[in-house]
Parts: sequence; structure tokens; C-alpha cells
Amino acid sequence: MAPVRRIVARSTVALLVVALVAFGWKTRVEGHKMITNPRETRKVATVTPASRELAFEDVRVTTSDGLHLNGWFIPGSSRNTVMLVHGYKDQRGAMLGVAEVLHRHGYTVLVASLRGHDTNDGELITFGLLEVRDLAAWDDYLATRADVDQAHVGVFGVSMGG
Repeated sequence: MAPVRRIVARSTVALLVVALVAFGWKTRVEGHKMITNPRETRKVATVTPASRELAFEDVRVTTSDGLHLNGWFIPGSSRNTVMLVHGYKDQRGAMLGVAEVLHRHGYTVLVASLRGHDTNDGELITFGLLEVRDLAAWDDYLATRADVDQAHVGVFGVSMGG
């Protein structure tokens, strides 16, 4: 009976080791999918503010770590400005409904987009750790515009953009 118990115990231990290794590998793979957004699988804006009959400018900024980000600047009837930021693995076009409402109420709108999203540089998503550099670059851009009152800039975001 003792040899059978040893075989069962060793088999159980071996099975647990294999299960733990498989679990660790699968966790690593899924974690990597969460923090990367390769260009070939990204959502990219298929509409622009023009599709909502909004005059706009394509704008581009460079972050402090050298990434190029793309956005849309929609001039309003006032210098009060709202920066819109899309969510996790989304794209700037998702914010056009909000942009249209704000614009109708006179706001100037910047539809910003984050690293590793849309047509921007980068593939790594850090859930805010490095994305603050993106927001800083967009804020620096707004500071260069005479048609924006820097004392009246707000930010509205969804999901990770919030």
C-alpha cells in the first residue's frame, strides 16, 4: 500500500506544479495583453469633427519622453476650453458626441488622445503612470493658444481617460 501512496503523492505534487506553471504563464500572457496595444489591433478614429459639421484643426504634440500624439482642436465661441480624453484601448472619435454638445454650448474643445492608442506613438499602457505626460503635453499645447483662457481649462475623460 505504501508504494501506491507514494505514487499518488508524487503524481499529485507533479500535477500541482504543472498547474501552477500553466497558471503563471497564462496570467503573464493575459497581463501583457492588458498593458500593450499594438498598432495592428488598435481602434482608430474613422470619423472626424467634420462628420458632425464642426470646424477643427488636426493638432499634434510631443510628450516629454518623445512620443507624438494626435488630437483635434475645435474652436468655440468662448475661450473656455474642455480637454476630452478617451478611455482604455479606445480612440478620440469616441469623444465626438461630447465634443459636439460642449461646442454647441460655446466651449472650445480639445479632443486629446493618449499614448498607445489611436494613431499615436507607443504601445505600452500604464494606466496613468506615463499618461500624465500626455496630458501635460496637451496642456502645454493649450497654453500656446491665444484663443484659450488658461485659467478656464477643464478636463473630461471616460474610463482610463477619467
